[in-house]
Amino acid sequence: MELDKLLKMTEKRPNMVFREKTLIHLKIFLDGYLSCRMDDENILPYELDFRHYFSRFIEEKFREEQATGSWDVYLMEKDDSWNLFFKLYDEFRSIDNPRLIGYVE
Repeated sequence: MELDKLLKMTEKRPNMVFREKTLIHLKIFLDGYLSCRMDDENILPYELDFRHYFSRFIEEKFREEQATGSWDVYLMEKDDSWNLFFKLYDEFRSIDNPRLIGYVE
């Protein structure tokens, strides 16, 4: 199952996947999922972009300092962080080239 489909299912029915609907559980789950996809050499380019650039996107979005942590750390402190993650994921997916986030010549 691709990341987009997995996240849509998780957003609609989080209790089918997690005991508690928290970003910590989602982050751990996604890290394991993406690691397996990489190990199987079955990972799609947009999934790699998510793995490597979503935290940078969040940093830019909220103008946070870089070395603070990953996306889950930033979002846990925000109101309605679960729904905010899915909104920001959709926004991230609409970016043509996530590798250029924060790039300045």
